[in-house]
Amino acid sequence: MQFDTETRDIKVCCRTWTLIARCERMILYNILLTILFPLAVPYFIIRSLFLRRSMRRSFLQRFGLFSGRKRGILKSMGPKVLIHAVSVGETRAAIPLLKRIAADSDYKIVITNVTDTGHLIAQTIDQVALTLYMPFDFPFSVRWFLQTVRPEKLIIVETEIWPNLITEAHRIGIPVVIVNGRISDRSYKRYLQWSWFFGPLLQKTKIFAQTAEDKERFIAIGADPDSVAVAGNFKFDLAVSDEEEHRLEYIHDEFKLPEDPIPIFCAGSIHPDEFACMIELHRNLLAEGNSVISIFAPRHPEKVPLLADAVQAAGFHTALRTELPSRKKRLKSGDVLIVDTIGELLKIYSIADVVFVGGSFGATGGHNILEACSVGKPVVYGPNMVNFREIARIVKEWEAGCWVTTQVELLESVKGILCNEALATHMGTQGKALLKKNHGAVDMVFAHVFQSKEQ
Repeated sequence: MQFDTETRDIKVCCRTWTLIARCERMILYNILLTILFPLAVPYFIIRSLFLRRSMRRSFLQRFGLFSGRKRGILKSMGPKVLIHAVSVGETRAAIPLLKRIAADSDYKIVITNVTDTGHLIAQTIDQVALTLYMPFDFPFSVRWFLQTVRPEKLIIVETEIWPNLITEAHRIGIPVVIVNGRISDRSYKRYLQWSWFFGPLLQKTKIFAQTAEDKERFIAIGADPDSVAVAGNFKFDLAVSDEEEHRLEYIHDEFKLPEDPIPIFCAGSIHPDEFACMIELHRNLLAEGNSVISIFAPRHPEKVPLLADAVQAAGFHTALRTELPSRKKRLKSGDVLIVDTIGELLKIYSIADVVFVGGSFGATGGHNILEACSVGKPVVYGPNMVNFREIARIVKEWEAGCWVTTQVELLESVKGILCNEALATHMGTQGKALLKKNHGAVDMVFAHVFQSKEQ
């Protein structure tokens, strides 16, 4: 009996010290936030008043406060699921899950973002009932935010470990789930160094990782092995309906493309350090006697003027997407169309003959190449695909895309596809096939999060 009593006392003592240690971690974290708070407020006030109109609209939401109209909308919604997707990539990745939730559950979807571009993308998704900005991770702002939104579940897309958000949700009984979870090589090193801090937070979440490697990384940081499962990547669940495919003729007219077919090259999600490369590629295709219209879609809309100036300085006729409705003449070979709208990337890919996906010729680490595959288009991407390494490997292995290392290889690959209809058809077919083969992540997550009795 004495041994049992001593063992029980030791366990109680260990639990007490663990609780104290966790409280101390959060206290230190919140002290740091308090120190930063006086700096953050003036910064956002200045940006709101003088720099960006969108910042004015989002200022209150950054501190967990809402207008009366939004509070009214939230109150009238009924059961809600809160999806947090920090930026563009995470928001697009979540679309297959959003469609499934809207189709097969009674939950209304509220989505939060951090970036303005991600917020704009979220506003184009039909299944989303309300789009908001995620507040700063101050204890008071997170508490006000969750008390106002009152979601039944909190779903975090990929890896956004916000300490106060997770802690407060756990405290008031909101299940927290990380979906499409991934930890990059760079982030993994940082998380490991701070595992004493992040580990306890991960133990409060259910995690669906993209790969077995991601699962092991979450566990190494401190997640409960029993709460981490490999579900796969949501990006493989992206599917284009037959109805959307049948709209191609309408899209062709909408974009003022020539009545007689001309090869279309599209460069999507490109960054400023790739602008000159794309312009030179366009020039080289024309110099070799090819007819081609190029469509350039910058990753960030605010970079459109920079790109337009560069294209015009290179001597090419430029048209903006927003100008097309009032344009009478159709585009012709040699023209460059610059996309200055949000949420039309799949539509643009669908009218292209070959797609280059940006972020891969620079330090960004690539963007989602499976979007081009989903509309049956050959895809080309550059050497830096560190954020999509496994996807890049699979696409190349399935012969759905070309993984190039230099600008010379890029030109040869694009030119080869444009001049070989059989090759382009084969690559497009393979792209759709690999999506069909590897889909299923959304089904697994939906079953566990929305249909399991444990949830």
